[in-house]
Order: sequence, then C-alpha cells, then structure tokens
Amino acid sequence: MRLHYSLLTLIFIFSTSFGIKAQNTPTGTSSISKSKRHKSASISPNVKSGEIIAIDTSKMEIVLKEKSDIRNTYNLTNSTQWIRSRNPEKIESFKPGDKIVLHLRKIRGEKARSVSEVTDAETWKWLTSIRKEIQSGLLKAITEDSIETLLTPENSPFTYSISDKTLYYRDGKSVSAKSFKAGDHIAILPRALPSGKVMARGVADTPSGAALLKERLKTTISGSLISIDSNTHKLKISTSSGDHRELSFADTVNIWIGTKPATFADLQPGNHLKLRIHSDDTGEEIISEIKKDVKLPKRSQHIPKKR
Repeated sequence: MRLHYSLLTLIFIFSTSFGIKAQNTPTGTSSISKSKRHKSASISPNVKSGEIIAIDTSKMEIVLKEKSDIRNTYNLTNSTQWIRSRNPEKIESFKPGDKIVLHLRKIRGEKARSVSEVTDAETWKWLTSIRKEIQSGLLKAITEDSIETLLTPENSPFTYSISDKTLYYRDGKSVSAKSFKAGDHIAILPRALPSGKVMARGVADTPSGAALLKERLKTTISGSLISIDSNTHKLKISTSSGDHRELSFADTVNIWIGTKPATFADLQPGNHLKLRIHSDDTGEEIISEIKKDVKLPKRSQHIPKKR
C-alpha cells in the first residue's frame, strides 16, 4: 500500500512540474531566440545595415534593402562620408549589391534624418571603437581645429577635431599643443560629438598617458593614500592609473568608512580611497568627499549537516 501511494505521489509531482514548465515556455520560443531579440533591440535606430539597391545623386537618395527584404530610402547630403576598408572613398566606388552600414544623423531644421556615413561592416566596427576607445598612431598634422593621424595597426587615416578644451600630456606632465609635431607617436582620448565628428579630448605621447588624462577628467578617482595633512588641507594619492596627485580639501569635507561617518584619524597611508572632486571658481580641483573602502569578511561556506 505504501509503495502504491509513493508512486502516485511521484507521478503527481512530475506531472505538476511539467505542466508549470510547459505553461511558462511558449511554443516555439527558446533561450537562443530570446537572446537574439534582446541583441537586436540594443542596436541603435540610427544604424542601418543591408544591401544597396540604388544611389540617386540627382535626388541625393540611397535605397537600402534591409531585413525581410524591406526597402527603405534615406537622404544623402554633401557632407555624407563614404568609407571602405578604413579609407575615404568617393560615392562612385559604392555600387548596387554592396553590403553596407548607414549611420543616420538629425540635421538641425530638417525633419528626416540624413546619412552621415556609408561604410562596410568592418569599417563601422572600427569607427565605433574610435568614438569610444583610446587609439594609438602617428601624428600627421595639427592645426587650430583638427589633428590628422595615421592610426595603428594599418596606418588608417583619421582626422579628429580639437578645441581649447583638448588636453595635452607629454613626458609625465601637462603641455601645450606646440609640444607635438608631425611624425610623433601619439595616443588619442576620444569624445564623440552630436555632429558625428570625433573630438580629441586628450592627446598624449603614450596610451598610459591618455589613460591618465581620462582619469583626470572624471569627478571621482580612486587609489592608495600617500599622505593627508589636516592643517594644510592637502591630500596626496597614487591613483589607479599610476598618477600621483596632490589635491586640496575644505574643512567641510565629508569622510566615510563604508556608510559610517569618520574623521582624519581614521585614514592611514596605504588605505584605498575613493574621492569625489569638483572645481571651484578659480578652476582648482577640490575634494568634497573621501570614502575609505572596507573589506567585508567572506561569508562562511560551511553548510550545516542535516540532522
């Protein structure tokens, strides 16, 4: 009797679990298809890919066959850039049947978005990295508003815009643009502009120097405390990028250990700190908050034995 009852119980549990799983899993839906839908949903609406059907230079239009054989027409401008294999090309080099990527931009005063760039897929990936990541290469020429480069590893030409906000760093110190000349090895810290151009936010002689500039532009930094003087209101820190900085702080600076208020006496050389900084009216960087990291004890992995 007990054996019969146990079998009935197992059958009920199995059928109930299977029924719940079947209800929660729609027919024809898999984890792979969900992943694909999530990935496609993350693609920017300003990026279109497909096959060229036609290019009409008189109407300044390009017809693109996209997914599911859908054909869409996009507006071209005189500023549209045509790039293949990382090199600038003329419009005539692109033909019907070519697989391309279009980058769309909103032009002020126009309702419809226009094409800012036409590239092959590999070049589009390269342009995306240029907008986001530090790049190394050779300095070709520098003017008041631009810097021409040949980027590694293929000496691909690319022109960055520059402004009075561009920072320059060489031999471990801040310098002016005049310290760089044609033929120099450089590293560029980029900033993507709404116009579609890429600004050189920082120019350095090494990638590590560019990484240091990137850190200096942040409003929060972290690193190891070298010294702190409550009388002179000065703090020295060795940052995560290897930079050594001396910063000022006010009497009202907030000090924390984890989530608890602390004092200067709680801070010792070697402590790992996170600093929040801002610039005052004179442009000097001031620490507004000091937070000491607290290493929490690891949770015990001991599992008590069942009695």
